[in-house]
Formats: sequence, C-alpha cells, structure tokens
Amino acid sequence: MKFNILYALWVLFFGLSIMLVYSFSNKAAIELFGAAETEGQVLSYEYPILVRQIKVHTGDAVHKGDTLLVAIRPDLDKQSVLKSGELQQDRAAKQASKEDIRNEIEKLTSEHQSKINNLKTDIQLLEAEEAAQSDLRQLVSNERNSRSLLLDKIQLLENTIRNEERRFRTQLRQLQAQDAAMAEVHDTKMQAVHQEILFMKEAQSKLVLVAPMDGFIENVTVFENETTSQYKGLLKINPKMPDKVKGFLPEASEALYRMGDTVQLRSSTRPTVLHSGILVGAAPQLVELPLRLRKIQEIKAWGREVYIKLPPQNEFFIGEKVVITLRNIK
Repeated sequence: MKFNILYALWVLFFGLSIMLVYSFSNKAAIELFGAAETEGQVLSYEYPILVRQIKVHTGDAVHKGDTLLVAIRPDLDKQSVLKSGELQQDRAAKQASKEDIRNEIEKLTSEHQSKINNLKTDIQLLEAEEAAQSDLRQLVSNERNSRSLLLDKIQLLENTIRNEERRFRTQLRQLQAQDAAMAEVHDTKMQAVHQEILFMKEAQSKLVLVAPMDGFIENVTVFENETTSQYKGLLKINPKMPDKVKGFLPEASEALYRMGDTVQLRSSTRPTVLHSGILVGAAPQLVELPLRLRKIQEIKAWGREVYIKLPPQNEFFIGEKVVITLRNIK
C-alpha cells in the first residue's frame, strides 16, 4: 500500500513538471504580428533642372545603373554660352596685344635703322671730307700726321651708333618681355575659363539620372519638359524585396529582450516562408495597432513598435503580414 502511494505521488509530480515546462515554454516565447517593409529612395537634384526625357514608368523593374531620366540645367547652358563668349574675347584680346607689341617692335626697329643709316651717312660724308682735307694738308703743309677735327666728329658718331645699338637692344628686350608677360596673363585667364566650361559640360553629363539599386519604380512625380525646383523629388525607387519588419509588441506584454537578439519570422499566409531577423530597435511610446495586425480586428489595441532587420535575400513580399516569434531573455 505504501508503494502505491509513492507511485501515485511520483506520477503527480511528473505531470506537474510537464505542465510547468509547458507553461514556461509558452512564457519564454511570444508571438506578435508585423509587416515587411522597405525604405524607398526619392531621387532629386540639388539645383533646378529641365526634364528632357523620362525613361521609366510607375511599376517598372529596373537594375542598378539603368537610365531613369535625362535632364539639363538651364542655368548651366546660359553660363556656358557666357563663358564661351568670354573665352573668345580673351583670345581676341591676346591677339590684339600681340599685334600692338609687334607694331611697337616694327616701329622701334624702323626708327633705329633710320638713325643708324643717317649716322652712317654722316660718317661717310665726314670721311670723304676728311680724306679731301688730308690730301690738301699734305700739299700745303706736307704734314701727314696732323689730326683733323673731322676725325673727332667721326669717332663721336661711331660712339653714337654703338649707344644707339645698345638702346635698341634694351628696348627690344623690354617689348619682348612685355609680350611674353601679356601672353601669360591671357593664357592663364583663358585656361581658367576653359576649365569652367569643362566643369559645366561635366555637370551637364551628370544630369543623366541612373538607378542606384535593383528595384522597381514606385512613382514618377515629374513630366517631360517640366522645370523643377531644387531638391524636388523626381521619382521614387524601391528595392525588390523588403529589408525590415515593423512589428507591434502589445502593451500588456512583459517580454524581455535585447537589441541584437535573433527572432524567428514566418509569413502569416505562406507558412513555408521562414527567415530569421535581428532586433535592431524598439520605440518607447505606445501607438494604436493597424487593423490588419490586431489579433482581434474589431477590438482596438495599442503596442510598441519594434524593428527587425531582414537578411538581404528573403522571400517576403513588401507589405506582407509576418508572424514574429520573440523569445524572452532567460
């Protein structure tokens, strides 16, 4: 009889243990609902543009690098025309400066040559006169070695020629240096203007808007030949698959969790679609749960938002209802 009582107590203990384990396992993991979401990207420019051509439509699938839109910057077109005109003016100014210097050099050379020729002519006349006087002096006084004043004049004119040559070379070098300096000034300015024009052309080439990722076009908010303001959204592109799940932890829940915990996810309508995710955030405030994420849709409920990062490759649909299994910290 004693044996039977012990046996009964052992069976009762075993049953209670099973119930406790079952109850603990239910408390160790809770289920809540969420929805698979993605962060779309609104594409825009930081300056006004004129839309020339739109290559895509709402709902189109695109690959990274595909051309979505072609535009121009009217302000750059205007500036480019002005800079091109400025470049032509600089070229004309450089040519005019070279012509002025060349004319001055020609004038200087002409005046110099005229002076030299006149001086040489004066020297020839004096030499002829000196030769005649020398012969006359020999006949009259028989003095061959007497120095004439004409020779002093000839020497003075020869010195004048040498001084004139030095003056001419100095002025010529100055004009040539001035020519080189002016050319450098014009070349530097033209190079700067040319670089500005190249920058504008490069900026215009960047107005071909390409897809930053594989995905689909959610909407297009502009039309062809429309002029837009800076930062105006042109179109919105979404990834092909969701990258996060936003769930709602009921306000009555006392679940304990840590950021970085791994949670289990499954589609509410496709039970074979299973993935794990990483808990990355939780909001401190309570919000009303969306209708489709309530356990009983007719009864309003509140909870805290939790955010779960999905793996890059997953089978969930964007907006799909997801069951989240969250395990308590032991």
